[in-house]
Amino acid sequence: METGGWAAHRELVVRCLTEAKTLWQNGEWAVSDAERAAARATGLTTAAAYDYPPLPVRDSDDLFAPPSWLQRACRLAALAGTLRAAADPLPVEGPLPMLLSATADLCDQLRGEVARLEAQLAADAPADGWEAWELDHVSDDLWRMTDGVATVVSRVAQFLGTVLVAD
Repeated sequence: METGGWAAHRELVVRCLTEAKTLWQNGEWAVSDAERAAARATGLTTAAAYDYPPLPVRDSDDLFAPPSWLQRACRLAALAGTLRAAADPLPVEGPLPMLLSATADLCDQLRGEVARLEAQLAADAPADGWEAWELDHVSDDLWRMTDGVATVVSRVAQFLGTVLVAD
């Protein structure tokens, strides 16, 4: 697996985010009601839910335990379609649809490996626990890529939250 290509997608999202922030802060972009609705439709302004895959499940009673790598990666990969759908009704040339589309493309970078590992986990249920399985099957590069995508998505989410509360 070659994970280096995702860096260009990450940099594009960062540029789009920087441009959107600058336009908004300088008063050159007034966020429309349709754009606010699109920002809400992304689901990024609410707490992340990790309901898929239901397994692996932690063996502890810790309700605040972080999600597994697979749960985080599945959420990010699925987010691509949600972001595209949220951007779809907006004019293509605006800063928000460009940001959402670029972020969707970044999330798409995880799709192939997530699908492969998801199928592998389903076919080879771990006897020694899912945490050990992830350590054995998820490369350090893929782990770093997932963390990098999650960080950028978090920055986009924070910006969208700011845009939604502003009048």
